[in-house]
Amino acid sequence: MKSDVGPAAYIPLWIVLHKDLPHGAKVLWALLHGAWTDRDGVGNPPRSQLAHDLNISVPTVDRYLRLLVNTKAISVMPRKGSMNTYSVHLSRVITGDEGGVITGDDPHADNYPTDSELRAEGQKKKKKTVRSTENSKVLVLKRFDQFWSKYPRQLRKVTAKRKWAKLGIEENTDLWVKVMSGLERSKRAWEAEGCELRYIPHAVTWLHQARWEDECDEVASPPVSKSTRSLAKTTELFLDRYGSNK
Repeated sequence: MKSDVGPAAYIPLWIVLHKDLPHGAKVLWALLHGAWTDRDGVGNPPRSQLAHDLNISVPTVDRYLRLLVNTKAISVMPRKGSMNTYSVHLSRVITGDEGGVITGDDPHADNYPTDSELRAEGQKKKKKTVRSTENSKVLVLKRFDQFWSKYPRQLRKVTAKRKWAKLGIEENTDLWVKVMSGLERSKRAWEAEGCELRYIPHAVTWLHQARWEDECDEVASPPVSKSTRSLAKTTELFLDRYGSNK
């Protein structure tokens, strides 16, 4: 058909959605309809020209034509010579139960999935949704980021995130406050003890053991060994004897 942009063609939705037609066959149908048929939808382009226009081989054109014929998208009337007469069909032609021909209005005909396919697709979407929800909990946790920025030993972050999400801390404000308060107590205890970084538990371990419930504000001084006391006494005597000498 003609338009303000030159020759154009529209493709019926039932052809666009037809699962037995590859993309190339649908483009060939549009080419026939837009460039090679008259008002009655009839035309006789040479197959070599169709192949040239679509930049494909003649055997590929023949294969697409057979598919279009099989799906009732076109009819082919052989002629003498190398050219056939093609009739494009806008309406979906369906053979009735009594052998008659009717026009199908449903563009999705022959494309509806079976019950088993629907169930399988539903299960697939359900699994995808669950997986997506789990990933969102692991990947987007603003409160966890605050916790992580304050935790001294930042190892195994992904595992810690998963534990955090499993405990539901992100959504539970009261629990989150307890966790952050407990972390501050633990940090003060580690600092008071002079705890080396390598002896601080991983964050996932700290969370798994619910260490935020530990009461560790008051930290007793570590016991001093006998050798340390002796060294301190010797140092004190040395300073008393020689420290004031210039």
